[in-house]
Amino acid sequence: MRISTSQIYQTGIRSINDQTVTLLRNQQMLSSGRRVVTPADDPVAAARALVVTEAKDINAQFGTNQGNAKDALNLEESQMSSLGDLLTRVRQLAVQGGDGALSANDLKSISAELRSRFEELLGIANTTDSNGDFIFSGNMGGTKPFGANVDGLNAAPGNEVTYSGDSGQRNLQVSATRFLQTSDAGDAIFRQIANGNGSFVTDYNTTNTGTGVVDAGSVLNSATWDALPNKDYSINFWVDANGIAGTPGTTYYDIVDTTTGNSLLTGNPPVVPGSTSAGPPPVPSLATAGLRTYHDANAIQLSKQPGDPGPAFDLGSSVTITGSPASGDTFTIAPSTTQSVFKTVANLIGALDGQSYSTLTGTAFAGPLTINAANNTLSLTVNGVQKNIVVPSGTYGNSITLANAINAAIADPVNGFGTNVATASGINGNIVLTAPSNGSNSAGISVVSGTLAVASVFGTATPTAGTITRSSTALANQISQALTNIDQAYDNVLRVRSGIGARLNELDSLSSVNQDVNLRYQETLSNLQDVDYAKTISDLQQNQNNLDAAQKSYMKVTQLGLFNYL
Repeated sequence: MRISTSQIYQTGIRSINDQTVTLLRNQQMLSSGRRVVTPADDPVAAARALVVTEAKDINAQFGTNQGNAKDALNLEESQMSSLGDLLTRVRQLAVQGGDGALSANDLKSISAELRSRFEELLGIANTTDSNGDFIFSGNMGGTKPFGANVDGLNAAPGNEVTYSGDSGQRNLQVSATRFLQTSDAGDAIFRQIANGNGSFVTDYNTTNTGTGVVDAGSVLNSATWDALPNKDYSINFWVDANGIAGTPGTTYYDIVDTTTGNSLLTGNPPVVPGSTSAGPPPVPSLATAGLRTYHDANAIQLSKQPGDPGPAFDLGSSVTITGSPASGDTFTIAPSTTQSVFKTVANLIGALDGQSYSTLTGTAFAGPLTINAANNTLSLTVNGVQKNIVVPSGTYGNSITLANAINAAIADPVNGFGTNVATASGINGNIVLTAPSNGSNSAGISVVSGTLAVASVFGTATPTAGTITRSSTALANQISQALTNIDQAYDNVLRVRSGIGARLNELDSLSSVNQDVNLRYQETLSNLQDVDYAKTISDLQQNQNNLDAAQKSYMKVTQLGLFNYL
């Protein structure tokens, strides 16, 4: 075969160029650390690396979302911690307010702090995040969720705080298959709280005159309670002052289904021994009346007990009443509803404020009594408005007639307060002054509902100075209710915090998995793209030798010629 001189040159140059390209490629691989510098280096590996890189970037976004979710949950957790501390302090103040030795000024001081705590509570409920979004407004981050004030909530028993958000929970995708809730709706945290013990609510009748205080009650069998067709009951007390049924002064009670109007103890309309005012004709014995003997602070079992004459019944629950209920005192049991933590705190403030709204001072009367100009003036103060109430002179032989005289003096449109301030009544030798429902009287004086009592109106032989104060029993019952509802609110906070903690733990687990997955992606990309330094350095050295050989051989070949031998 004949080889031309030009072919020798071209072949030599091409060999040198090929070796140079290979040398340059190895040099680029070593300098970049990548085996696949361009897709042409390894099309299959390049395509696979693109897919893995995309998956790695998505995984990195999940990691970012996990961090954002953790920040949001940590903010909510800090607010729930603050709310828990606030409720603990409110509970302490409630217990302190139940101390019967406190003065009106002491109660005002506690009420003032509670008002401050109410505003703090409102601030927690309206917390915003770093973006200015309200964290407790559901999916409506730009809407302020709560607006309330103590006086507005206490203006009427049915008043409640308004919630302007929705019930949604904000979500972030924190893994390929998991959308995590990063918030909780404020309605569920602050408003939808079961009152009472969660199954039923106990309450006292505002007309009660004894010292009985009812607890929240206990559910002994929730399935039994839940299955009841009726859930409204009352416990009615009667004091056997004359020994009709046994020992004089013994206190008895009946349990009545207020839906049917029948006694659960007998299955018939309730009756008191010797009474003709209700139920069957007078009965001679306690057994026929179906009443139980009351024992202070002993649990009242709301189920058939030995000695109950009527059919079997079981409410699956019990309540405990402490103190000494009077005849006619009633305590109720009703199904639990929901009550906001704002309403609970406002009710507590109202109870403490009501204890200090008025004072009545004057003479404690002994009867039969003749009232004359020397002892017929009582000083009544309602919300800072004071008037000297003059009881008409005359002879009063019992507390009822004296109460009627006080009513006339209070309602006097000129010298008294007019209507809707208070109504006096005589009970067991005492004068009881009862303020009506919240509102204003004919003179525009604000009135707070409640009961005031003067003890031993006929208890002394000669007139002595006395003070009418509000019944501490009413406050004790109100504080008992407040403590129960505060505990329910606190339990709700614990429930929310438990959910937040579970989600934070899940985020920690997902973060660990995310890091492991990211490591696997990096390892895969390394296998696809990263250079093998030992092999590439060896190849580079071989390329250099090959290039040197090609250059030297080219020089030798290009020097061949016939003229070198002539």
